[in-house]
Amino acid sequence: MVLAIILYAALRPPAYIQSVNRCNLAPDQICLDVFIGFNSAVGNGTMHLLTVALQNGTQYWRMDYVHSHAFRPPEQLIWSVIIPVNATVINSFSFQFTLFVNGAPVDSRTVGWQGG
Repeated sequence: MVLAIILYAALRPPAYIQSVNRCNLAPDQICLDVFIGFNSAVGNGTMHLLTVALQNGTQYWRMDYVHSHAFRPPEQLIWSVIIPVNATVINSFSFQFTLFVNGAPVDSRTVGWQGG
């Protein structure tokens, strides 16, 4: 049992995406809040978020954001991302978020325009 607990703790990523919520929808952009939790410390400048907007499954836009601060559990980060979109066809979009720590992917989530 102790070995299982140690393995679980060792395999948990240092950071993870808890949820993604829509914060605003305008005619030419959408704002999505990415809620990030931490299992262990993350150093200054070691975390980045790759955001990809897909329209009908085809890449429409992408941006890589780097966060300069360090974090420790139980801290939480709300990373607001503004993505240029045409709101009249918002149902054709999905949004993929990949979280990296020290250059390695640690979590990923794909959501629709209402979040998830």
